[in-house]
Amino acid sequence: GSLIPSIVQTTKLSDMSILKPTSLAELKTMKPFLKASVKRERELETIRRKQEKMRESMEEHHQLVLGKLISGQTKARISIEKQHSKILTKIAKEGRGIEQKQNQLKG
Repeated sequence: GSLIPSIVQTTKLSDMSILKPTSLAELKTMKPFLKASVKRERELETIRRKQEKMRESMEEHHQLVLGKLISGQTKARISIEKQHSKILTKIAKEGRGIEQKQNQLKG
C-alpha cells in the first residue's frame, strides 16, 4: 500500500518548464531524425528476417546431415551384426567352441 503513493508523488510535475511548447525550428530538426530512426528500424527488421531465414536453413541442413550420419551408422551396425551372426553360425556348424573362436578373433 505505501509503495503506490510514493510513486504517484514522484511522478507529479514539479518543474513547469517541461511543458514549454516546442519551437518550429526544433520540430524541423526532429523530422530528419525521426525519418532516419524509422529507416534504421526497417533495416534492422530486414536484417532480422534474413538472419532468421539463414538460421532456419542452417538448422535444416544440420538435421539432414545428422540424419545421414545416423542412417550410415545404423547401416554399418546392422552389417556388422549380420557378419557376426554368420561367423557364429559357421563356427557352430564346424563344431568348434564359440568362446575359443571369439578369443581368437579378439586377438
